[in-house]
Amino acid sequence: MDTTLTCPIDPLFQLDLRLAVDGDRVTDEALSACSQDLGAAMCRLMGLPRGAGFLELDPDAWALTECKRVAEQLASHASCLLVLGIGGSALGAVALRDALPGRIAAGRRLEVLDSVDPDSVRRCMAGLDPQDTALAVVSKSGATAESLALLRVFIPWLREVHGDAWKQRVVAITDADSGSLRTFASQEALAALPIPGGVGGRFSVLTAVGLLPAAFLGLDCDELLRGAAEQRQQALHEAYEDNLAWRVAALHHLWRDQLTNTVWLSYCDRLQALGMWFRQLVAESLGKVGEQGRRRGWTALVARGAADQHSQLQLWRDGPRRELFTVLSAGDDAEAAALTLGAIDKLPGAWLGDQSLSALQEASRRGMMATLVDTGAPVLGLHVENLTEASVGALIVFWETVVALVGLLEGIDPFSQPAVEDAKRFTAGMLGREDCRDDAQRALALLALDRK
Repeated sequence: MDTTLTCPIDPLFQLDLRLAVDGDRVTDEALSACSQDLGAAMCRLMGLPRGAGFLELDPDAWALTECKRVAEQLASHASCLLVLGIGGSALGAVALRDALPGRIAAGRRLEVLDSVDPDSVRRCMAGLDPQDTALAVVSKSGATAESLALLRVFIPWLREVHGDAWKQRVVAITDADSGSLRTFASQEALAALPIPGGVGGRFSVLTAVGLLPAAFLGLDCDELLRGAAEQRQQALHEAYEDNLAWRVAALHHLWRDQLTNTVWLSYCDRLQALGMWFRQLVAESLGKVGEQGRRRGWTALVARGAADQHSQLQLWRDGPRRELFTVLSAGDDAEAAALTLGAIDKLPGAWLGDQSLSALQEASRRGMMATLVDTGAPVLGLHVENLTEASVGALIVFWETVVALVGLLEGIDPFSQPAVEDAKRFTAGMLGREDCRDDAQRALALLALDRK
């Protein structure tokens, strides 16, 4: 079969698929059949009444102008924004911040609290100045226990210093029309931004959930959406050969019966937080019971090169074959590229000469890939030459599309999260919420805590 699958089609990133191809499994015939299924899946995806809203990328519906205005208002009162959220309400904002540190406005700071561990909350509070902190609380339903609990901790903290002026430093990001958080924001005349109804939490990073923190940091939100829109157009391309999202979805689909883990292995620390977002996207979207009651899903693992060459590589090469690898890299900025090792006499490692750290990083990446390929492991190589708002926006839509398509190919709903909803109701019931009382009883029975 033809294995020349290097596809630098999208100028915002490049993806080399050759090393994921297996001559027995990923044949021309299998790819051709899968491409037809993918075309049908894409049509279904665009026609779904809920969930696929992540592909709409509508600046008006997603309140881009309002996000910028509110961010400017908050920044006039504080240089630090604290986001209170959990899961998809937190991971996207961290991913944007960490991917683009050199593009953040001077003096701006973003902190994200996604834990109700009392010690973590106390330490977060101790590290912030209430005089110089604004709050964004995120919950699409408006009833997320962790987000509401943190809000009940931090509003008194702000009010003690600012009195009623605390209201100028708080924004609620929630459902556009309903929910207790939306009601609270209206009653207190707080700034409020919408999460569109057709966009689930883990798919919401390019809505106000991520755009508000990005705008506060001074990132170019128009470019984020421009890059996302470019990738959307490629995902809609009907020619399989020109559609990277289809091809990566096909590879995951064709390897599904042999492999269980998809590994995000990043040789760029700026992409580690995006990997954590990817982990939730994969786990919550694809870990479902599918057709004939068969359990489906990929376990997403996030690893860091070159550290995990010394931590995981031995298992990956010679242990049970479970992984499909995506090895990520990115170009360096000028200052980073200038970090050379120096040819200094008597220092150990003379063979390194006056190489750069970038050269060592790249050699480590290629050495890792060669070691995996040597035993037949499927490996994708993804490179982003310039990490900008546009390329990060493109990567987000790319992986969202891949994951949604894999779910539809597997006959599951990639936009539901029934296990998460069950746990939420169990939690709320055990804390006394009236409409979840029966759920609490069921949880206690499952844990056998109601038995003497």
